[in-house]
Amino acid sequence: MLRLRTMSTFRGACSRRVDPSPDRRTPGHILPQVWRCVDGPTEGGPREDPRVSAPTRPPAPAWGVVVPAGGRGSRLGGVDKPALDLGGRGLLEHLLDGLPAGVPVALVGPPRPLALEVDRPVLRCREEPPGGGPAAALAAGVATLLAGAVPAARGDGLAQDGLDVVVVLPGDAPHAAAAVPALLSALSRSPGAEAAVAVDAGGRRQVLVAAHRAGALAGRVAELGREQGLAGLPAARLLPPADRLVEVAVDADLLADVDSPGDLERLEHLHRLRRARGAGPA
Repeated sequence: MLRLRTMSTFRGACSRRVDPSPDRRTPGHILPQVWRCVDGPTEGGPREDPRVSAPTRPPAPAWGVVVPAGGRGSRLGGVDKPALDLGGRGLLEHLLDGLPAGVPVALVGPPRPLALEVDRPVLRCREEPPGGGPAAALAAGVATLLAGAVPAARGDGLAQDGLDVVVVLPGDAPHAAAAVPALLSALSRSPGAEAAVAVDAGGRRQVLVAAHRAGALAGRVAELGREQGLAGLPAARLLPPADRLVEVAVDADLLADVDSPGDLERLEHLHRLRRARGAGPA
């Protein structure tokens, strides 16, 4: 399994270096290269190890986004987490505003007002049954994206029919969209991989921050649905086997979500810091 340690925003600059350390999860497997992206441009432009030549940029994939946004927030008294206020706007609105214009989004969850809906194609759907859990939400979102009459967005800003990649982002992680370029880059540079998933500083997979090849994910959804149904299953059940999975280390600030009042306080502090340094939408 290839692991890429990466941090990025849409303004990120990337470099590559040789890393001789073995992968701790697969003893004896040597990592041939590590991609590292930083949050924002670096002084003097991108840094690159002179020992390694820059790669050829692959064609940009057509991609859309599934946003599971139906969590009940039981530890927050049943509040609608994606609608929680952060700097005068909902967490979900911050997330969507971090995506390029024109990217199709399948929003999975109960009906809710959305100020940004007019600015981007948003397809609404519900998991079956309602409240059926993350795997059921992903299945509903994938089906909606693949059936939706919206062109998929390309990384180069053009539009085309069809969908190569499905990106998954949680509705209560307002800065997670900044991890998308790193996920797409990792997947495009790993032709044998079916998905790229974010990992935190402790090496834990954040399965709701991921990029999947659309056909492979649709196949896993169909197979698991036939075998046992998707209700109540975790989203991790829709990840491919380890030898077809790329892990991408993402900065904790981009993965921050809300599961407790303390999490919301930390997000508010982070939001103030990001506004002060001009990183991301206000």
